[in-house]
Amino acid sequence: MRKVTAEQEVACSPETFWKLFFGKEFNDELYLKVLQCSSFEILEQSDTARRLLVSPKVNMPKTVMKLMGDSFSYEEHGTFDADQGIWRYEVLPNALKGKLKNTGTVRCEPLGEGRCKRVDEMIVEAKVFGLGGLIESSTEKEVHVAWDHAAVFMNDWVKKNG
Repeated sequence: MRKVTAEQEVACSPETFWKLFFGKEFNDELYLKVLQCSSFEILEQSDTARRLLVSPKVNMPKTVMKLMGDSFSYEEHGTFDADQGIWRYEVLPNALKGKLKNTGTVRCEPLGEGRCKRVDEMIVEAKVFGLGGLIESSTEKEVHVAWDHAAVFMNDWVKKNG
């Protein structure tokens, strides 16, 4: 099991951050263009919850890719606590059911002057004999790349769209 964390500064207020985080247009472009997912769909969304279906671009070792299969996808189920400003989620992959577990949180902390800090924390757990550590370390690398791309994209989006 690994704990993956990251912090990125974003050039907007926490209110704007959450508006973008839940915005359809922003997420369509983030997942399909920036993260190059082959598909992305918001299955369900309310003010306090969201379910996504994502087929991500995956760059993992061949051994791991064989286990995942050609059509790897996942559902993300999350809930938002507006009072605490925290998003809690669980990732449910379509492969290796019951053997992979990813849960996490996203927080947004105000920094003043139209800036905030996104704080991501994720627990990655792979219970696959002989390959669990490789899957966890590969997932950690993929997650960091995605979070970094998302932060750059969000800052670019804010500059372009206000």
